[in-house]
Amino acid sequence: MSAPLGSSRIDPLVRRVEAELWHRPDNNLAPLDGLRGFASCIVVFYHCAVFTGFLDLRNPRAQDAEWLRILANGFWSGIDIFFVLSGFLIGRILFRDLESNGRLYYKSFLLRRSFRIFPAYYLVLSISLFLIAPLDIPVFRFLFLTGDWSELAGVAWSNYLYVVNYVRPGNQASPMSWAWSLCVEEHFYLLLPVLLFFFYRMRSPSWRLGALLACIALPFAGRALQFHLDPTIQLMEGFYYFSHNRFDELFVGVVLSYLYVRHRSQLESFAKESGRGLSLVGFCCVAAVWMFGGLQRDGQFPVVWQFLVMALGTGLILLNCLFLDNRVTRFFAHAVWYPLARVSYGTYLMHPFVLFGLLALYLRRGDLDQLSSASVVVLFVLVMTISTLVASAMFVVLEAPLLRRGMDVSMRSRARTDARKRRLDVASP
Repeated sequence: MSAPLGSSRIDPLVRRVEAELWHRPDNNLAPLDGLRGFASCIVVFYHCAVFTGFLDLRNPRAQDAEWLRILANGFWSGIDIFFVLSGFLIGRILFRDLESNGRLYYKSFLLRRSFRIFPAYYLVLSISLFLIAPLDIPVFRFLFLTGDWSELAGVAWSNYLYVVNYVRPGNQASPMSWAWSLCVEEHFYLLLPVLLFFFYRMRSPSWRLGALLACIALPFAGRALQFHLDPTIQLMEGFYYFSHNRFDELFVGVVLSYLYVRHRSQLESFAKESGRGLSLVGFCCVAAVWMFGGLQRDGQFPVVWQFLVMALGTGLILLNCLFLDNRVTRFFAHAVWYPLARVSYGTYLMHPFVLFGLLALYLRRGDLDQLSSASVVVLFVLVMTISTLVASAMFVVLEAPLLRRGMDVSMRSRARTDARKRRLDVASP
């Protein structure tokens, strides 16, 4: 029997999608995919709750009235989970090179990250600025914080140069204001290899660890100093978005990666001796941030402590997932998280457009003030589903091929660097 018409074209596409989104590599750390996928979900839910008015950010205490609002009020911390994961995963790559080869492949690292980050980012940013914003859909004015396209065009350079978190922080017009967290990570990618280059010139490993711990302490101390100078400081008036105020979360992941690469057996022994206490303390840290912290609250804990406490809690849960086989690890290692984690970057880039597009349709039929908990959950499911599908298409068509290309270019750069070093070693007396 002959194959159905068109099956010769569809079958390879299906196999490609399965290979890119469902087939987990053997060397993959499965529970970390779960943490990433979970973080992606709660960030999208938080934005659904905020932009529909389900969460009243002007009155944080109002969230105490309903359990879903209490939970959603802490879901902003999904970004903090991303920060810790990025610190761990990027740190692991760099420490492996330093420990095995005694050197950093800085050019190779930047090439690989550029192929991974820039194409999707600049594509979505350009679509936002040149295709979506000119439509001037009324509800999108709340997303862009202006209906004036010329204003957006005039400030878009800060997005293109990855400085929007400093130039346009908080409630200021921007074609992609949510890219602030991507700016923090990009600044981190540029800074970390340089720091590690100098840290590994220290002969004593204990001094290196001390220097890494100082990278956690300095942002914390900086926030404490800012609060001491101005106890009335408001997180969302710039403070929350600045890279230097958030680097301690990334460096919690970096310190874990250093211990994982250099002292893995000791770290594993510590994790196994701690047992369930690791995840228990980790979840208590997260709960403390969700209960006593928040983006609209002021005071010492929200301003100074909550980011570090959230990062430490995430780090302990991550450590549990790396070494312990328990319910927490099995939950995050479930296969369902892998495709969500695989396209989480694209989902983060896309989901505000999907959310506001659905809100534009909803506003034609009713009033957002009438949204119930069930309605917000339904909206979240729709936004997450559509965003994931669009992000999956972008990943398969654009990101995955460029990831492979980036890996190839990166490996060739490493090979040239090694060859150049060998020639220098031979030529030296």
